[in-house]
Amino acid sequence: MKRQVQTLSRGLAEVTHTQVVQFIHESVKDFFNEKGLSALDDNVTPTEAAIRAHFRFSRICVRYLAMEEIGQATSYKHDDFDDFPFLRYATTS
Repeated sequence: MKRQVQTLSRGLAEVTHTQVVQFIHESVKDFFNEKGLSALDDNVTPTEAAIRAHFRFSRICVRYLAMEEIGQATSYKHDDFDDFPFLRYATTS
């Protein structure tokens, strides 16, 4: 996962030892806090960017829940949330 995050973010994000994804430098975080996701595309308003981001995350959650490892469980235990850290977010968002 660490390698994939670094590759997809072009080195702007990293995975910490606690499996949290964060920006590698404060200036990147500041840039997105100031300009928002619309900074990635000048033709998109901040509202449209937020709508697209929510839609993409919803699709990511659906794909995550459809993974074979997760789909085989009939109920989830506390340990499952440790083994699959994105599971709590995907099931509650």
